Amino acid sequence: MKKKLLCITIALLIAVTVSGTGCTSNTSGARVQVAGSTTIQPHAEALAKAFQTNNSSVTVFVQGGGSSAGVTAVGTGTADIGMSSANLTASQLARYPNLKPVPIAVDGLAVIINPQNPVNSLTLNQVRDIFSGSISNWNQVGGPNQQINIVNREIGSGTRDGIQKIVLKNGSFSSRGITQSSTGAVRSFVAADPNAIGYISFAEVDNSVKALGIDGVAPTYASIANGTYPIQRDLLFVTNGDPSVYAKAFLDFTLSPSGQAILKADNVVSIKDVSVNRLAKTSVTAKTTTSDR
Repeated sequence: MKKKLLCITIALLIAVTVSGTGCTSNTSGARVQVAGSTTIQPHAEALAKAFQTNNSSVTVFVQGGGSSAGVTAVGTGTADIGMSSANLTASQLARYPNLKPVPIAVDGLAVIINPQNPVNSLTLNQVRDIFSGSISNWNQVGGPNQQINIVNREIGSGTRDGIQKIVLKNGSFSSRGITQSSTGAVRSFVAADPNAIGYISFAEVDNSVKALGIDGVAPTYASIANGTYPIQRDLLFVTNGDPSVYAKAFLDFTLSPSGQAILKADNVVSIKDVSVNRLAKTSVTAKTTTSDR
């Protein structure tokens, strides 16, 4: 009976902490393992740091590995929370039927090129033709007479999955592209190659690369929030059934005003800033599985 009362007390203490009262959990050695998408990873690390400020006895471990790896980790129980920047597939849900996706933010996928390249905007069809290989020279889209060097993410990346579904309409990428295993690696390659093109999270765009307008709409916080920028996806935390007390506390903190403010400061779109129409689509999409390729 005493043990049961202690567990209830711990849960209540964490709930109070997440609500922002500044109390500190009195547990020892508690841990939450978070794994998956390298797009979400830096945001999860920022959330974990803030969460642990008021929960000093709870340690949140965050590691990358890609969206597919994150879903597998939470499905097999090696992680408490999986990070995925792609919607769950039918095969993932068949393998782990208790998976629960929780949208934590909305992110734009920026198509990036080297700042030396004079091209500023492309149509969605042009982007599709470039990554599928139909367009292979920059002079075909108003740029210099140079071969286009395509930079892709690895298979299993949620960012690659988003481009394949939204831009390529589930078509195939050109075999000419090279592969990089993280957002940072794609950005660094494009920053060093005047003829390169790649794609990364809008939140990870910096002055070393140039984000292209798509169909006349530049990727901005506002255009992603209102749904006018055409290449965007949900960022998900995934649990396998009901989360543990500590994992739930971290999830609740992420969705709280304090957690959402951290995500907004990181340049991903807070759920509260998403337009009503876009939010309705987000809710439906998060519950809808996608077919495997």
